[in-house]
Amino acid sequence: MGCWAATGTIKSLTLGLHWLPAIALGVTTAVGGGVIRDIMVNRIPAIFGGNSLYATVAFVGAAETAICFKILERPNVAVAVSVLTCTVLGIVARWRDWRLPMPTTLKVQRPRLLDVFRRDHEHLENEGWAPGTPLTNQLDVITEDQIQAYREQLHREREQRGD
Repeated sequence: MGCWAATGTIKSLTLGLHWLPAIALGVTTAVGGGVIRDIMVNRIPAIFGGNSLYATVAFVGAAETAICFKILERPNVAVAVSVLTCTVLGIVARWRDWRLPMPTTLKVQRPRLLDVFRRDHEHLENEGWAPGTPLTNQLDVITEDQIQAYREQLHREREQRGD
């Protein structure tokens, strides 16, 4: 894992990418190889969960590779550090059965197109949106008059501020 994360990161940094996309490509390189391996042996890829810190280990390896490469400017040391750290972290994570926390229920704010015009109790009851429910249940059709009134209100506010 550490070798692939370091290889992807160093290749990206060498080609002139910024450190953040270089780390992302290092993680993608490390995780992508594991996904291909798992598909070839007819298993569910380990990245999809049920395992101990798969992509996290790759992220740590890619991040420390970028740091070592930028600060020390010695790619060989960066690869060695990444391989060593990823190996130790991966073994300890499996031995101690470390896992990332499971996701909780997702609550996303529902898009509110007419909040400017009304904020009464009836419309405040359904503030959130949950996956699986259609977004169009509570959307209102906006008329040209409402758009014109909104633009006039913005214009009055700008005039009051002196913009």
